[in-house]
Amino acid sequence: CNVFVSEWERFMTHMSKVMKSLKSSSMQGLRICMDLGDPWRAAEWVKYAAEKDVQTLDLDFSYHFSVPIYKMSELTIHNVFPSRGYEMKSLCNLRLSSVDVSGEVIEGFLASCPLLESICVIESKRLVRLKVRGEALRLKHLELVECRIMDLDIYAVNLVTFRYQGKYGKFKFQNVPSLVEASFGGIFCSYLESDMDRVDFYGVLLQINVLKLELSKPAVSGQ
Repeated sequence: CNVFVSEWERFMTHMSKVMKSLKSSSMQGLRICMDLGDPWRAAEWVKYAAEKDVQTLDLDFSYHFSVPIYKMSELTIHNVFPSRGYEMKSLCNLRLSSVDVSGEVIEGFLASCPLLESICVIESKRLVRLKVRGEALRLKHLELVECRIMDLDIYAVNLVTFRYQGKYGKFKFQNVPSLVEASFGGIFCSYLESDMDRVDFYGVLLQINVLKLELSKPAVSGQ
């Protein structure tokens, strides 16, 4: 364990030097895929992404060793951007894996990132309620995987694809004329398969061109 911590700290120091050496005022994207270690490092990277005006931000902390999930709270984000809130004017794509983010944080990104077109959240226990609403939203792709959504409210005229994998929740789709593909997995998929014509958004399912049900294979005895 001590060897890992020592190597991790050495790597982080080197990584910090490399990032500081980049003199360009903007970057196309920033992707960090690793065991997080120190949770506050994530705040530094989000701040760095904002300063570099990135178009794509991808934080993947699914490789756990010391900290299972980093909790990104509203307070943390405001500490990262004390004067601009969530503002990342050029951000088009946001992917968060094993970042325990709340619905309020995602809504904050939507409100302050006018070019945001794609959001993917994987493994977030705190994401239980989410509102995706706004006449000016450019959001085209929304993916929520291994989340525990209890209440989802979507009003997004430009939304083209939607994917959800997780537990059963109450979903409300309004004014999604561009939605052509939807995918469901996990417990919610089992519910949908057994009682599809009774779900609240059955009318939306009728309008889409592609419906994917990610059915889990039953366990085989002896294996």
